[in-house]
Amino acid sequence: MANIRHFLFIFALHFFTISIFSQITIKELPPYNLSEVDSLFFDINQTRSIIDLKNDWQVYTPSSPDKKVKVSVPSTFAGSESLVYERSFFISKDQAANKNLSVRFLGITYTADVLLNDLVIYKHPGGIQPFSIILPSDILKSDSQNKLSVKVQYELDDKNTIPIEQRFLYPSTRGGIIGDVYLYETNKLFINKLKIEKSLSQNLSSATIKILASVQNNLQTGYDLADEEKNYKLKFTLTGSTNSQTFVADVNGIKVNESREVNTDLTLATTDLWSPSDPRVYKLDVELSLNDSVIDKSVKTFSLFDLSPEENKLHLNNQDFQIKGTTYFYFESETGGLASFEKLKKDLELIKATGFNTIRFAKVLPPTYALHLCESLGLTALVEVPINSIPAQILLDDDFSNRVTNHLNLMIDQYSDYSSVIGFGLGGGFLGSNEDEINFLRAQAQLLDEKTDKLVYASFIILPKSKIASLDLAGIELFGETELPKPELITDHNFSVFISEVTYPSFIGNSNGYLNKNSYEAAAKYFSDIIDFSFENKINGFILNSFYDFSGDYKSLYAGYNEQNIYKLGLLANPESTDRISYNVVKSKLTNGEKITIPIGTEKDDSPILFVIIGLVLSIFMALLINSKRKFREDAGRALIRPYNFYADIRDHRLLSGFQTILLMFILAGSFALLIINLLHFLRTNIHLEKLLLSFGSPSLIDMVIYLAWFPFEGFFILFFISIAVFILFSLVIKLFSFSLKTKVYFSSIYYTVIWAFLPLSLLLPLELVLYRVLIANVINPYVYIFITLFLLWLGQRLLKGIHVIFDVRSSTVHFYSIILIIVVIGGILLYFQLTNSSLYHIIRAVSEYKFL
Repeated sequence: MANIRHFLFIFALHFFTISIFSQITIKELPPYNLSEVDSLFFDINQTRSIIDLKNDWQVYTPSSPDKKVKVSVPSTFAGSESLVYERSFFISKDQAANKNLSVRFLGITYTADVLLNDLVIYKHPGGIQPFSIILPSDILKSDSQNKLSVKVQYELDDKNTIPIEQRFLYPSTRGGIIGDVYLYETNKLFINKLKIEKSLSQNLSSATIKILASVQNNLQTGYDLADEEKNYKLKFTLTGSTNSQTFVADVNGIKVNESREVNTDLTLATTDLWSPSDPRVYKLDVELSLNDSVIDKSVKTFSLFDLSPEENKLHLNNQDFQIKGTTYFYFESETGGLASFEKLKKDLELIKATGFNTIRFAKVLPPTYALHLCESLGLTALVEVPINSIPAQILLDDDFSNRVTNHLNLMIDQYSDYSSVIGFGLGGGFLGSNEDEINFLRAQAQLLDEKTDKLVYASFIILPKSKIASLDLAGIELFGETELPKPELITDHNFSVFISEVTYPSFIGNSNGYLNKNSYEAAAKYFSDIIDFSFENKINGFILNSFYDFSGDYKSLYAGYNEQNIYKLGLLANPESTDRISYNVVKSKLTNGEKITIPIGTEKDDSPILFVIIGLVLSIFMALLINSKRKFREDAGRALIRPYNFYADIRDHRLLSGFQTILLMFILAGSFALLIINLLHFLRTNIHLEKLLLSFGSPSLIDMVIYLAWFPFEGFFILFFISIAVFILFSLVIKLFSFSLKTKVYFSSIYYTVIWAFLPLSLLLPLELVLYRVLIANVINPYVYIFITLFLLWLGQRLLKGIHVIFDVRSSTVHFYSIILIIVVIGGILLYFQLTNSSLYHIIRAVSEYKFL
């Protein structure tokens, strides 16, 4: 009963939306000391420091500024309502006079206005990229409290945000300040920018390191570096695992509020090359000093390696390289989509220990600390704009295309300096057969190619026929097919291909063997076959999706029903539990460990006996009803064989038993409910149905259908009562429209006509006893669908014939106005969803994917 009540609540919520003010739930991370995390990552030393702004924030809604709640950051809130974060911080006169201050955000979702002392100093355009804002000295108050406000708005839509509202197998996201916030403090004279360009010789034995350093003078007392008494110097110290170099450059002539760039080339006679098996990292220390007194110091790490696609193969340091990767979603439902620095480190260490050499950060941008860790752990990273399966009509929209371009520019700006990032991606779910999508990729790939030396890649449901200009890698997505793709479908291309996403849901859990679909054993077998397939055919690599189970914003058919919206796609549920056979098999394959045998087992029959019992009960009741009276049996025969004459009898008020008609309604409602629940339960893991439902962008609609599909017992009774309501609704609608006619017909006659029009539903009862078994055999499914469609159309034709007869109007008139009504109702619903969520575009996209998934 609890499940039924839960469904009825969802059903009511979908159809009756009431505007209410609900309580906003806020989730935070446990306390930690930011300055103790990683001084190298934060670039902290004796000349640079951070002021942690983690605690003492107050949040409130714009509509209720007096109702404030104390929180810490990072923190997230549930719902799409905007929220204001507010905090005060003190700046002394000495800090204001001698220090350069900036505020750094490691992530905000989604858009935000940042205000200092009630004046806007930055507008965050959207996305979770980190950003930094220099605090204007004319707004900053010295020797006083300063108020920092962040107005966060989280609301995704169909085309104006990245990602969009319709998100298939995306991790759950919430609004809020999802990364740390801190003040970054340097001297007024400081190293403002540090860029490194690396160039390896052809044989990789030597390298040239080009360093661009910019020194900024924000002193307000008129100091000038051109003064001969001031001997400012920049000292560059490059340290590798086997050697180090030092170079000193003079810096002079920088006036107040100006900067001076210093270009330096360092030549390495020998190189310490980075590789996943031997992650050697260089450290560059840059010191700005005056008479041997250090004024500022900045440290940056980088790696030297050469990764290039040659002859459609990837080569790392002139050797064949194969991507052995996984996707990693660091969002957790318990913390509202937040991950601590400690968790990130443990997770990445476990991924490395499993044998992976690459992480694909798909559908969500990574925290920069994860990229920092990847370099030292020996992991490469693929970072991409979080879009997937976007309809061509939206891709062609100039505003959306520009938004993607801006997103890519921000990615390049924030992530290019991390050596672990080997590629920037344009998203996933593309159709290589669609010319509009190819043109979109070509334009965006050219942008990336011009601005970065990283690999450029995109992920496809079906690969393009020819190489896309400026696209270095094309990935193919596999969604748990029973058969592996033919090697030539991947290898016979004039461009580099890799398996960019291998997804297999394992929501059943442990079973006796891999013959049981969607079990851990079946996932282990599928992933094992994919790895062997990749090795044997020398493909550029594979990405298993994903390392952990993760939660999403929508419930899922394909990934298995779960109250917490957890998608059971991972090798592991969490880092504490590593006993899944799928994880152990993959680890054994990647680390050449001891072979693990995957049991074959015996396939379990998942056919619900409920369908047979309900079908038998309804058949018995129908048989009893048919044989209860001779007249009822004769009426049923006439209604089936000669419906025109039967409807004429209703029009002429020939005697019909109201009690028997009510009993018939219950049986027909049960038959219709059993038919629909058979179909839904069979399609309960269908990826195409899920994508169609996602097209509407309505979580309540998705919840409703998924609940029916996964809970056949409760679903049958819910559909049973809905079917009864539909019969009555049809009768009321027909009665309502009859007021425009001269012919007056009693409601009872209309009701009898509607019920008896659907009499053929009783003929389906024998089929419904075995329908589920027929469907899971998957032999004649297309013919079954065609038959059911034609059968339902026949029922509709019978109802229209009944209306034509009892109201004595022309058949063509009834059909015409009925078709108009259907078009208006369905068209109105589709128009509403099209205007709000561009649903028609997504429906067309979902249908176009049918033959490829």
